[in-house]
Amino acid sequence: MISAWMAYGVAISCLLGIAALAVERACRLRRWPTRWIWTLLLIAPFLLPFAARGVDESPRRAEPTALATDASIAAPERTISAPPAQVKRPKSRFETSRATASLLGLLWICVSTALAIGLGVNWLRMCRKSASWARCTLDGTNVLVSDDIGPAVIGFWQPQIVLPKWLLSADRRVVRLAVAHETQHVRARDPLLLLAGTVAVVLLPWNLPLWWQWRRLRLAIEVDCDARVLSSGGIAEVDYAEALLSVAERSSGVPLAAAAMCESESTLEKRIQLLLLDRTARQRVLALALVIGGIGVAAAATQIQAPAAFDDNVHKKLVDGALGRELVEAISEGYRDHAVALINAGADVDRVVLGDGTPLIVAARSGDMPLVNLLLERGAQADVPVPGDGSPLIAASMLGNLDIVRTLVANGADVNGYVPGDETPLINAARSGNLDVVQYLVANGADVNLAVPADPGLSAEIRSPLSEALKHERTSVASYLRTQGARR
Repeated sequence: MISAWMAYGVAISCLLGIAALAVERACRLRRWPTRWIWTLLLIAPFLLPFAARGVDESPRRAEPTALATDASIAAPERTISAPPAQVKRPKSRFETSRATASLLGLLWICVSTALAIGLGVNWLRMCRKSASWARCTLDGTNVLVSDDIGPAVIGFWQPQIVLPKWLLSADRRVVRLAVAHETQHVRARDPLLLLAGTVAVVLLPWNLPLWWQWRRLRLAIEVDCDARVLSSGGIAEVDYAEALLSVAERSSGVPLAAAAMCESESTLEKRIQLLLLDRTARQRVLALALVIGGIGVAAAATQIQAPAAFDDNVHKKLVDGALGRELVEAISEGYRDHAVALINAGADVDRVVLGDGTPLIVAARSGDMPLVNLLLERGAQADVPVPGDGSPLIAASMLGNLDIVRTLVANGADVNGYVPGDETPLINAARSGNLDVVQYLVANGADVNLAVPADPGLSAEIRSPLSEALKHERTSVASYLRTQGARR
């Protein structure tokens, strides 16, 4: 179910977020870049389920089991060997009804579409604005000059530096550092990292931890850029911090998903603290401990089992459904070996094909006891009604195969199961004159006086086991039914 997959994604993001915080702290104590941590974290919900699934799917070896058959029909060529039934996953507490899952999916699509449209509109507006901005060269770098946007980098594939007009009249040192900062963004391809993170939250808008991680990515990109500017040489930490404050004092617009020198005032204080942080030997030991702890939490996250809603993806369902239709056709046409191969390949054993029914209905109609056993072993429902095609028990009762009737009843088939247009198992057995089947059904609770309409029409004939036995001159069956209390 989609709700189980959502819960799985949120849980994974929360655990990995805790691990990332620890590793990020350690990296900053060592002056290592941290933006890659959050980039990987934002794409983890898309990749980790596949990795976890690959780890979980270890080969299992088991001896094949031969299906039990009745001694009267068993023969070497009718014995089917097949691996044991697949182990079913326990139902997740987050699973919901199909209607709820459809509603969640619709809301998901609508929110993601709205976010994508909003980002697209903002990007088009920015392109239209930038077409009218003046161009100039500062310290050998081409820049755009806007009225109220920047310092920032706009664009992803061909990023451009944009500075606000007021910055050109600011202190020369501040201008030089602002250009240097944005140039580092361009060289490091930071706009592409921001684009990747933005796409992640657009695709999974319900995953609230991703939004927080996206904010952490923006901060990490700026912190890493600060470190690169300082490492270029000739710049003191205090001078650079003063330049950050000077730019922050003038409120300028920052485009969404754009790298900017002062992206927000809320993160400015933290960036300055990191610039002036004194790295001691004790903190280096702490960094090692944090890395070990972060790796441990990340390892725990990988052990969370992906929900069945993810494993049973849409493609697999489509493939299994197509194989199920082919399975019905193979059984109908008598290609038993091909039918067994399809079952072993994971064909949908409850696939309904109008005009034929389910694989189990067709197998019961064919009197193929080993195939009936194989289908039941692989999880086929013993009592699927298909209007116009009956049910497995109706087909077996009409055929008069007592062994299949017993097997189906033992697996939960309803002896009084009514299918419009096909009546009940007892009516079909009485009409065909299968006395042994009639006796077995009655002994197992079949109602000898249950009368049903022959078809869904308003003027349909009402049929009962006794009336059908008399109509088709099944004397012995009619006599037995009367002894059991049949009155009509």
